Amino acid sequence: VHPKEKKVRLLTNDFDVWQIVRGRQHVSVGESFYLLKPGDIFMIPPMSTFELDILEDSYYIYCHFDMMFRHVDSNFTDMFTCAVLSCENPELAAAYSERDKPCMMLNIKSALYKIIYQYFIENINVWTPSVKIHYDKNVRMLAEYIDRHISEPLTNRLLADLCGYSEKYFISWFRKQFGATPYAYIKRKRMEIAHMLLSKYKYPVSLVAKQVGYSDPYTFSKAFRSFYGSSPSVLL
Repeated sequence: VHPKEKKVRLLTNDFDVWQIVRGRQHVSVGESFYLLKPGDIFMIPPMSTFELDILEDSYYIYCHFDMMFRHVDSNFTDMFTCAVLSCENPELAAAYSERDKPCMMLNIKSALYKIIYQYFIENINVWTPSVKIHYDKNVRMLAEYIDRHISEPLTNRLLADLCGYSEKYFISWFRKQFGATPYAYIKRKRMEIAHMLLSKYKYPVSLVAKQVGYSDPYTFSKAFRSFYGSSPSVLL
């Protein structure tokens, strides 16, 4: 449940799916604008920066998942855009309402797969076998390493050595694979984890700062404010 709020700036890491159950939201992504209403399903591809206006007290189901499309050929990932899908069969909402029942997660995943299929049918107009998917084994290794060591210093030199690359080549390679510089990617990961620890688990700011690799609460709070536009203490 989300109260009325103005101009929340967010950045997606994976695919996001919202199903609007109650209330209206206005979303701007680049030069595109979407007015979401009850019954809409909104799909947002990875690495999308957007602003959200919650026009009235709202309730929506939020899911995110990593289909690894950010690690494939750009000719393929360019096919993905934001999309509003009509929800003729509200299976996701029905499954989510019973999420505490045994094995209900399978039903939720089934509903999500149907939404993804609808997204493909409605929004990918051209796909040919000539589009080749290229996967670099270092991508998963590096993503997992960053996740495991997010509380530690993560320098370009260290990460480049893990991949066996020169530092100069590594920075170029990383930007191509992850869609951001190493600094920007790691900062986003740290901020996302910090937001979860603060909002969901109510950890003190000093502890969260250490958990996400900051030497002191002041430096962390400054970085958090620059990323989210508000102090971390507002989540406590």
